Amino acid sequence: LHPRVRRQRQMCIRDRAISDGRVAKLEAGCTASTTVYVQAKSGSGWTTKASGSGGREASASCTAQKGTEYRAYAVATIYDSEGNKVDTVKSYSSSSVY
Repeated sequence: LHPRVRRQRQMCIRDRAISDGRVAKLEAGCTASTTVYVQAKSGSGWTTKASGSGGREASASCTAQKGTEYRAYAVATIYDSEGNKVDTVKSYSSSSVY
């Protein structure tokens, strides 16, 4: 992938996750689980080509095929100090053809 594309695809969620104006801040004792997906347009839907998971950070990358439309999205799940799920936030990138 072109370096600019690679940076777009490597999403990092640290102290907060933002989606559609919602902000989930990590309070003391809270933890986050993050998954990043890279998807290619397939007909009228999207096919996952790569994914990566981590705690506060995650990244994923794949080899782009010329003329194919791609997008990336991240899902951050926030847990309280007792392990109960507090919130799930999804953040999508715009799609691009390469």
